[in-house]
Amino acid sequence: MRMRRLLEAERDELGEALSTHRTGVSGQALLLIAGMWAVVTVLFVLHPFMTQAGVIVNSAIIAVVCVVLLFVVLTAETLVVCEKGLAVGATIPLRPLFVIRYEQIVPGSLVPVTRAQRYAATTKPRGRSSSVRVDIGATQGIHFVGPEIQPATRPRTRTAPLTSTAPRAVDGRVIWFASTGKTPPSAVTAQIAQAARRRGLHALADATDAAPARELTKNPADRHSLLPGYPPVSPDFR
Repeated sequence: MRMRRLLEAERDELGEALSTHRTGVSGQALLLIAGMWAVVTVLFVLHPFMTQAGVIVNSAIIAVVCVVLLFVVLTAETLVVCEKGLAVGATIPLRPLFVIRYEQIVPGSLVPVTRAQRYAATTKPRGRSSSVRVDIGATQGIHFVGPEIQPATRPRTRTAPLTSTAPRAVDGRVIWFASTGKTPPSAVTAQIAQAARRRGLHALADATDAAPARELTKNPADRHSLLPGYPPVSPDFR
């Protein structure tokens, strides 16, 4: 609902929506929820005044609550490819959404990425940022270098959303990442390239069309070759 309102409000800037991609529930996320449920169940079992029936009922309730919360959080992360740009962000209330026009994306920086669950390990030291949309359910997505966080934030505010320092490319611009959910990221970058070409942005379209998928490795030494714009790892990095 929030994303729909955003697309309507920013129609002049984004144009019509072409495709929508939501982060799904990955195996890693399911393992996390199973682990949380197991810990809570053990605590119930160890409680001296908890009956067997109480353990079963309370464990079932906790499991249902955790699954619902996990589903809400993971499916809230959304990427919408539009005629003139991208809408990115979580549709949960109080979390910002972002609008990035295609002319704000640095040509050659937009690439499809697989094994996105390795993003934090590959890009460390990085810190958390609103421009990097890698939650526990993200397994693939698109990487690019684009605008500052505050001008891209919707609704527009005088201050940037609560975030650590955004990761910076070698040219000083902000690095962005967005999950493509179950859609192969190469299909998403191909659609973006087509939309950019229709806008006359041939440099962005040509470079994006030519960009192969990048599989992340967990090795920070590879980050600048896999993810365009990332600076090489400092020799002092441990």
